[in-house]
Amino acid sequence: MGRSFSFSILQATPDRRRGEQVNIGLVVFKSDGLDVKLPESRKLISLTGRSGEDLTRAFVEQIRQSFTADLPPNKLIESIGFYSQVFKVSDPGQFIVESETDYETRVRDILHTLVIRPQIEKPDRQQPKINKEIKQDLVQSDVMAKRNDTIESHRVVANFVVSEEREAVADFAYKNGSLRIVSTLDLRGLSVEIKRPEWILVAVLKNLHCILHAVHTCSVRPFATGQAACALIECACD
Repeated sequence: MGRSFSFSILQATPDRRRGEQVNIGLVVFKSDGLDVKLPESRKLISLTGRSGEDLTRAFVEQIRQSFTADLPPNKLIESIGFYSQVFKVSDPGQFIVESETDYETRVRDILHTLVIRPQIEKPDRQQPKINKEIKQDLVQSDVMAKRNDTIESHRVVANFVVSEEREAVADFAYKNGSLRIVSTLDLRGLSVEIKRPEWILVAVLKNLHCILHAVHTCSVRPFATGQAACALIECACD
């Protein structure tokens, strides 16, 4: 005979005025206590700019200490021990399992369905030729990130995820104090009139690593000057 478990989704609303809420974890009510999973506590960073790990751990400890087998889950979540100005435990649902293996599978399924953010699907498109040329040049200049390097390595990272929520991926990114991101556009063979001399135009192919040291912010501005043009990036200085 299968065993039934009640569960709730652990939600966070850091600022009640803004009303932005995220699902960060799962609480399963077991006979001997609470099984709490927190795979997405990092979501708080996007709402507050801070990790919130200490606050989350404190709340989890609070509800664990408030647990009692004498109260059903729907009464527990209404008790003072489950009260928080930031966190909320949703109304309980139920699932039934036949074994401990089934339990872990069901918990994983619930987390993937209701809590864990889906991975960004990269566009199914061929890498532009200009990006391959830029990467080759950066590798030769020894500024391209190696296989296990991250954005913190102070090297240029290709296909950098800027924002998972907005599915924004930069062709190249570099971090040296502040983050620099670059998108490329191959305009060789075209020409565009340059009307803004206060912007610095730099050829990405030969000078990308220099750009990222020299400027504060970058935005994609496609420019070309006759047949000599290649992908250019418009960089705004401080």
